[in-house]
Amino acid sequence: MGVGAALTLLLAYVILKVGLALYSSQKSVAQVSPISTKPANPAASLLVLGDSTAVGTGAGRAEKSLVGRISSSFPSVAIENRAVVGAVADDLDMQLGSAERSSYDVLLIAIGGNDVLRFTAMSSLRETLAGILEQSATRADHRAIIVPGMVGDAPAVPWPVSLLYNARSESLRQLVDELASTSGVQFVDLHRDAAMRAAFAENPQANYAADGLHPSGEGYALWYEVLSTQLPLQRWFQAPR
Repeated sequence: MGVGAALTLLLAYVILKVGLALYSSQKSVAQVSPISTKPANPAASLLVLGDSTAVGTGAGRAEKSLVGRISSSFPSVAIENRAVVGAVADDLDMQLGSAERSSYDVLLIAIGGNDVLRFTAMSSLRETLAGILEQSATRADHRAIIVPGMVGDAPAVPWPVSLLYNARSESLRQLVDELASTSGVQFVDLHRDAAMRAAFAENPQANYAADGLHPSGEGYALWYEVLSTQLPLQRWFQAPR
């Protein structure tokens, strides 16, 4: 078999395996809906934009998702979640435009996994993310963005394509780190937390969902631990708008 034919078969295998994982995750969407809350006398407001990680796909129950854990920790915060399963960075503009209010105390963006998997050009991602960060500057007092860790580490992604996806994940991390630092946005850097990455690697059955791509409820707990360590949530959610 020639090298070209072998590469074609490898690509077909990867597309099939990742496609089946995405199909599996789509079937689990009905189990978790984006958490939005409206407490009677909210202490603060949170707008959430992003993809399935902001929705909570893989968590099993909404309260075990990333945003669900924020809600549980800060029940007096009004949460508006505009995230959509399958979203890419290009969808953030529409999500922000659909927000009910003109301003919020906190804006959280969770994006990037689908752009890594679908090979969105980094140059295009730079332009898109720079634009949404600029647009959001007047929409919230405090802003944060989180992107997935090493996508290639996920069980659904076979070697050696996992190496390519991890390289793209690192490129995305560097890009977002740069854009966030120049835009006054806090970057939640999952990559730099070695303990979290080790936990996913050492116990994938517990920390990945059945689709082998998304975090499980336990996996989102690890994400939330990093997020709550890197962001001053207690201070951000104290001052009502």
